[in-house]
Amino acid sequence: MLNIIESNSIKFMKKGKPKEALNIRLESSLPSMHFLITGGSGFIGSNLARALNALGHRITILSRNPNKARKEFIEPIQCVKRIEANKSYDVIINLAGESITNGRWTQAKKKALYESRLNITNEILNYVKLTDNKPKLLLSGSAIGIYGTSLEKTFTEHSTIENGSMAQDLCIQWENAARQIEELGVRTCYLRTGLVLGYGGILSKLFLPFKIGLGGKLGQGNQWMSWIHIQDWLNIVGLLISDISLSGPINLTAPNPVTNSEFTSTLGQTLNRFTIFNVPSVLLKLGLGEMADEILLKGQKVLPEKMLNKGFKFKFITLNHALENILNKT
Repeated sequence: MLNIIESNSIKFMKKGKPKEALNIRLESSLPSMHFLITGGSGFIGSNLARALNALGHRITILSRNPNKARKEFIEPIQCVKRIEANKSYDVIINLAGESITNGRWTQAKKKALYESRLNITNEILNYVKLTDNKPKLLLSGSAIGIYGTSLEKTFTEHSTIENGSMAQDLCIQWENAARQIEELGVRTCYLRTGLVLGYGGILSKLFLPFKIGLGGKLGQGNQWMSWIHIQDWLNIVGLLISDISLSGPINLTAPNPVTNSEFTSTLGQTLNRFTIFNVPSVLLKLGLGEMADEILLKGQKVLPEKMLNKGFKFKFITLNHALENILNKT
């Protein structure tokens, strides 16, 4: 059951809030709006909610983990079973979805990956069909996995999409579901997000092994990792909200992707730890199966062509700068 947690000018608790909430903000001036954020209690969604709240916007969070969301917010909180047709939102940001990197891709896991994305997107579609006050903008979650994997190719928003893997198919179906909302006249951007770096998310899983000297490259280490700092991710979203000329697929990645070997080395240097270990491909495949083969051992070199052409200024262009900032070394 999905729960909607709503507040006008939400106040965040001072105690127990994540470190990142102290430093990350949305560097954009926006008129007061009402936002609906699905997946709002996750790593990216919670940072986005805090950033929008800091600008005084009205926030509604649709979350599968209401207890976690309640810990982030002070009353008033209102829980309802569904989005009501008489509710109006200026912007809907759809980030909901089962984590693609947690655990082996069993049949049950694959079903959850699809249903957690497609079901909520179809629920948003039904709401938009019914309401007389349609949102001005839909920011629909997606991922750079839609491009497939390659060691040689460079992908941009204009690259051809060919369905060749489960990760690709998942993104394609997710975007196709959102495209039905776009066809109702709602400006829509598809957030093709790379590896988001911040105080939390994937880095929180890597810190411990690296800190105790067990960090190392995965497989041969030549697979591409297209990353982005959470601050730049938020600032791009701010630009998408304010600039009505932007629509369609948007790559949310930094301009300088790195290989897994480079990522491993840079993280190790930032933490002042050796990275002499190597996790063999065969062990990853044995332990994680299809997920390891598609996500960990393969990658894609993705460039944010639309943002670069728009003149967007990334705050964190190099991985070293991004990691040093996250670890409070700058």
